[in-house]
Amino acid sequence: VFRVFGGEKILDLMERFRLGDEIPLQSPMVNDTLDKVQQAVEEFFKKTRTTLFEFDKVISKQRELTYKTRANFLSSSDDKVKELVYEWGADSVDVFLEVNKDKDAEAIVKEYKEYYGWEMPEVQSMLQAEGTKEYKPSPELLEKLKENVKQGVDKKWAEYEDFRGGFALEAARIVTVVTIDDEWKILLGKMDALKQTVGL
Repeated sequence: VFRVFGGEKILDLMERFRLGDEIPLQSPMVNDTLDKVQQAVEEFFKKTRTTLFEFDKVISKQRELTYKTRANFLSSSDDKVKELVYEWGADSVDVFLEVNKDKDAEAIVKEYKEYYGWEMPEVQSMLQAEGTKEYKPSPELLEKLKENVKQGVDKKWAEYEDFRGGFALEAARIVTVVTIDDEWKILLGKMDALKQTVGL
């Protein structure tokens, strides 16, 4: 503690007055330094407790929102579930483009296939024509990408329904809940690591 909050000051005093380790630290100057160190320690831990309390408040709020989202999804109608799948698919395009904004058109097309699981030959020429432009795709390209994702969702949905009636909805609900739970666990792990760092 002294090393962090004032050890150098105390060591300097001991060397200045040629004090050995066996000499009691009883001078007014030393006592004043120790008092300041004690105040610094108390202030440090007060701030730490306050910060950790704020972290706990954030986690509590996030927990409330996460489980509310989870519960709302589980209680949603079948039509609403499919609507949400479409929305998430469209939103994923924005995320995908942001992550791959520094890549050329050919690389993006390849990443797209690996990410979504299907080709998009009809938009490849649009990508090549537009280039990256600091990756601000045109509204037409963005709309085409999102439409392509919707078509891919419809195709997968039909495949699941051909396998067994109602399987597509089951899969959508299960995958979504598992994803929410996994992301929540990851967030908790990061917050715990952050709390430990702050508490050091």
